[in-house]
Amino acid sequence: MAEQPWLLTPHHIRGLTVGQDSWAVGQVVQALTILAHHHALATTEVGEEHLLATPASRAPGKAELEGIGKENSLPRPSPSSLLMVQDFCWAEEGYSVMFPFYPDLATRLDDKFRVCNALAGKAGGEARAAWLYAMAVNGVYSDDCNYPATISTIKGRVQEQVDRACGAAGPAGAREGATQNPKKALVSLLVVEAKLQAELLFALRAVMKFMT
Repeated sequence: MAEQPWLLTPHHIRGLTVGQDSWAVGQVVQALTILAHHHALATTEVGEEHLLATPASRAPGKAELEGIGKENSLPRPSPSSLLMVQDFCWAEEGYSVMFPFYPDLATRLDDKFRVCNALAGKAGGEARAAWLYAMAVNGVYSDDCNYPATISTIKGRVQEQVDRACGAAGPAGAREGATQNPKKALVSLLVVEAKLQAELLFALRAVMKFMT
C-alpha cells in the first residue's frame, strides 16, 4: 500500500473480512486510513533527509506521457490499475464510501483536502504542479492535466523533492541541510496530503468494489 497502492484490490478486503477472527468492513476502513496517514507523514522525513530504501517500480507509460524523457518518466500503475479522478475522486466517491462508516472523519478529511487544494491554487502554478505530480507518482491521474507541462513547471529541485519524498528516485548523494524554506515547506505539505489522498482513493475504491 505504501509503495504501490494501486495493487490493493477487493480480494485483499475480502481476506480481512471473511473467516475466523475477521474484521468488519468499518474496521478495515479505519485500519487503511491509519496506514495511509502513517505513510503520508513519513514522506516528510524521507523528503527532508533524502533517504530511500529502494527505488519504486515503474509501470508502462500512458499515451499522453509518450515523448517525455526517460529521466522524467512518472512511476505509475499499469493501465488496468490506473485510477483516474474523473472515474473515482475523493469529493464524490471516496467521501461517499467512507461517510457511512466514519462520518466525522470523512468530513474532517474533506475539509482538509479542500483547504489543501485552495492553498495549492493560491500559491501559484508551481505549487499546483507539485500537487498533480505527487498524485501521479502515487498512481492517481487526471485527463485534464498536461503532464509534460506539469513536469516542466517543477523540473529541478521541486521535482526531486517530490520524487524522493514519494520513493520515486534512487538514493541521494550528500544529505542537504535541514534548514527549511517556505517553498520547500509548502511542497512537503502538498506531498503529504497528495499521498494521503491517493492511498485513500485506492483503498476506498477496493472497499467499494468489494461491497458491490
